Amino acid sequence: MIVVDLETSGGNFEKCGIWQIGAVELEHPENTFLEEARIDDSEEVVNSTHLKNSRPVLEVIGKTEKQLRDKNKQNQKKLLENFFKWCSGIKNRDLICHNPQFDYGFLWFKADKYGLKLPFYHRCFDLHSIAQQKYAQLNGKFLIKEDTSDMGL
Repeated sequence: MIVVDLETSGGNFEKCGIWQIGAVELEHPENTFLEEARIDDSEEVVNSTHLKNSRPVLEVIGKTEKQLRDKNKQNQKKLLENFFKWCSGIKNRDLICHNPQFDYGFLWFKADKYGLKLPFYHRCFDLHSIAQQKYAQLNGKFLIKEDTSDMGL
């Protein structure tokens, strides 16, 4: 299985870009992937927030827009090609993510944009759900605050 985390310039698959991918093979934790890229010129950096209890993207990631557009970095297509090649060497390619619809959604959308084939399966494990279930098992309740999950990474 592949534990993966993406860093992006915002939450919209169509308008924002992937600037970092970090991953580890669960069964062989010494096998890791960590690379950065620049976002495309046409992509946005969404530095405002409309979600409850969230912070602007640049504040969360500790980067500037100039750093996200650094022409000295590889482009996103190359980042995805490198990541997909790394994934291809792993036997069990189910993904484990903190928010799989976000991470898998970005990977799927950008692979389609660049004409790349996803090397992993469509199944994903949600770390947030697994962690909440374990918390409830140990504490007899879910970690909830103001009617929503209060569990972060």
